[in-house]
Amino acid sequence: MAVRRNETSVSQPASAVRALLIDDEADSMFPVLAQGLEARGFRLAKETRAANALNAVKDTKPDVILLDLHFPGDDAMASKTTGGRLLAEIRQKFEPIPVVVFTNRLDDVDIPMETFDVPPHGYFAKPDFDKPGWAERLDQDMRSAIDTARFMRAPDDGDLGFLVGQTKEMRDAVARIRAAARNTLPVLIYGETGSGKQLAAEAIHRLSERKGRFEHFNCAGTNGDTLDSTLFGHVRGAFTGAVDTKPGLFELADKGTLFLDEFQHIPTELQDKLMTVVESGVFRPLGGKADKKVDVRLIVATNHNLSDLAMEGRLREDLGYRLGVLLIALPSLRQRMSDLLELFEIFIAKANKATNRNVFETLRPETRQKLESHDWPGNIRELEATIKRAVAGTSSNVLRPEDIEFLPIARSRPAVDSAASPLPSIAPPSAAPIDIDSPDALTALLTDRLEGTPLVRRYQSLMGHERNLRTAILTEFICRLRKRTGKKVGHKQLAAELDTLVNGVTDYDKIRQFVSSCGVRLTELECNQ
Repeated sequence: MAVRRNETSVSQPASAVRALLIDDEADSMFPVLAQGLEARGFRLAKETRAANALNAVKDTKPDVILLDLHFPGDDAMASKTTGGRLLAEIRQKFEPIPVVVFTNRLDDVDIPMETFDVPPHGYFAKPDFDKPGWAERLDQDMRSAIDTARFMRAPDDGDLGFLVGQTKEMRDAVARIRAAARNTLPVLIYGETGSGKQLAAEAIHRLSERKGRFEHFNCAGTNGDTLDSTLFGHVRGAFTGAVDTKPGLFELADKGTLFLDEFQHIPTELQDKLMTVVESGVFRPLGGKADKKVDVRLIVATNHNLSDLAMEGRLREDLGYRLGVLLIALPSLRQRMSDLLELFEIFIAKANKATNRNVFETLRPETRQKLESHDWPGNIRELEATIKRAVAGTSSNVLRPEDIEFLPIARSRPAVDSAASPLPSIAPPSAAPIDIDSPDALTALLTDRLEGTPLVRRYQSLMGHERNLRTAILTEFICRLRKRTGKKVGHKQLAAELDTLVNGVTDYDKIRQFVSSCGVRLTELECNQ
């Protein structure tokens, strides 16, 4: 692409991202740099003289600046560069405009980088234009710098921390978090361990208009009486050791938000009490004689499927639906690896602050490859700890692959896939009879075995399989029963066939709940019409 030496920009639509290159060697690299960025939606301008840099920024009004560090006349003895000085002046006079340091010294880890009075929004090593991929990487870094500058200008209550990225799953989660902050309905956050459920709950509270406190409690490993007292408080003498009246978390979170993590561990005997406070805001402290009323926004989180919990008798079905009014599914880190660069920059900044270091947010290709090859069973939490450990231990200004160490704490993939819905669709599965020669022959075989099982053991046998197989077996069982009797199959007939006995009486309601938990609607099965 022929570009005249005095040309300062390449023709682009008005909607293109405006970029300004400030570099004394800009003339030599401008044609190929402009061409590569033009294809990615940028309109590039250049300025070669440091003395005219501020005027160029004022005239071109760029969306992002690429700034070289070294210009003729730098004071090497004082470790000060013209680029470092210009960075401070640009940030002072044109504060909203993001600046990416553009230097050929970035990859030279043995040479200390200059100390800046104010930090840039990113760093990029001048590329070898003959090697592919440089334009894509520079595109990502400049757009990340634009996002970082926008984030820094946002009010504090707009801080969503690690909740960044362009993956569909993450954009959907952020949109749901912002929507949830505009009301006071209960929220269910669903995701793998370490995916950031507590941080999402904190973001909802921070973005909301609630003026009360944010209280957090993990329900795992707590017995019923202790959890009752923790959530609802107790009066003096309620139990041995209760020497004083103590408010619970619901009372402490009045006018605020209460976040219950791993809420699936709440004992069933406490779920009635929780249901009451969710519906009416009214509860009674342990051992108390009078009710209390509070205004609490409840957020719960789990990494378990609610349908499985309900079917196993660990969760009241009506409580599950009441708590799941608003659903937020957080993707695992494996599902959002394209967000790695943004997450890396956030955690580098946090690690620098914690360790009093100044490691740059540059993600080298070989370091990125090592991070992307890891399975991340600990998700965001593991990534943050890994980067903090690397920053604390590195002797370089830029993290290298050898700085990255993975702790062998959890090597197996988590049992829950956070891409799945905690409340799966109850649309009926296909009701066509299963061909014994099909890949689903196992289901048919198990159905035959179920039909040959003594009546009093059929229900227990069906319950013994995993949920998807239970659904397929139950559907096939209904198909065969409909064919055998020539009549529509109802819950009462299923109860009689499966024979769930409670005190010698067939439990019709239990069968209805079981069928619903399997995702089967008797009135919608084609075979049952």
